[in-house]
Amino acid sequence: MNSRAQTINQDCSKRCNFCPVSEQKTRSDSLLLIVCAQVFLHLLFFVGIGTSYINLMGAMGMMDWSAASASNAYFDTLKLCNDRKRQSDSWKTQEPGSNEFVSALAAGMKAKLIVEVASSVSPSTIALAAAAKHTGGRLVCIVPEPVLDESKKVIKDSGLKDLVEFRTGDPSELLSNYENIDFSLVDCKNDEYTRLLQLLDVNPRKSVVVANNLVGERKGLGGHMEVKEERVVVRSTKHPIGKGMEVTMIGKNKEIGKGDRGGGRKKRSGKSKWVVKVDEKSGEEHIFRVPG
Repeated sequence: MNSRAQTINQDCSKRCNFCPVSEQKTRSDSLLLIVCAQVFLHLLFFVGIGTSYINLMGAMGMMDWSAASASNAYFDTLKLCNDRKRQSDSWKTQEPGSNEFVSALAAGMKAKLIVEVASSVSPSTIALAAAAKHTGGRLVCIVPEPVLDESKKVIKDSGLKDLVEFRTGDPSELLSNYENIDFSLVDCKNDEYTRLLQLLDVNPRKSVVVANNLVGERKGLGGHMEVKEERVVVRSTKHPIGKGMEVTMIGKNKEIGKGDRGGGRKKRSGKSKWVVKVDEKSGEEHIFRVPG
């Protein structure tokens, strides 16, 4: 073999040896960029909407928020749901952001008793179990009998088995067994979701109710919920999260009158008063300070 042929052969060998490594590194870098972008977008989402709820809790006298628990639950849910998506094609169509948001909200408010009414195997169950892990609480998940085994397997594979109590049967009957619920989520794919939302026995001091999958014209509580105690404020806000989500916050505030539920309220602070109005369609909150 002449010197020119040897040179060409060596060059080809180098290309064959190094190209796969280069391509692998490129793919690895691309994957890292995608993951970083996903986390960044999720953080923007969480900071934007999450901050509004922290402010709202403060206004309602509910400021007992754990930023550490919220962030830990958020990232745990992000990782666990992504792991599950790689194992199941059906989970790849799930809307991003909603499960992480729910988990962070439940963990941040230190919810101890969490109740979910699900209609199928859902990533929200993983999200709420992850929240319970960081609050020292427990999740009660009510599911239809046909999906019980698969739901248990998903939770077991996620390492959250000891945090979840699964129940099957009529949700309207089972919900009566749980009082002073701190955080609840109802899948509105259930045809009786409106009735189920009203059957929840929530903690009047501080609780959150999430109506999930409010598709089309379906409506949640809309700021109206029967609570045993007086002087309890109920505030509902609908967001375009996932397929449609309404978050209702319940809390006590001595400065808020009994009749001020859902639509708006007036709060006195020294010589001034605050007027808060919520746009029912967009969910935007407008706060005005008016001299006394």
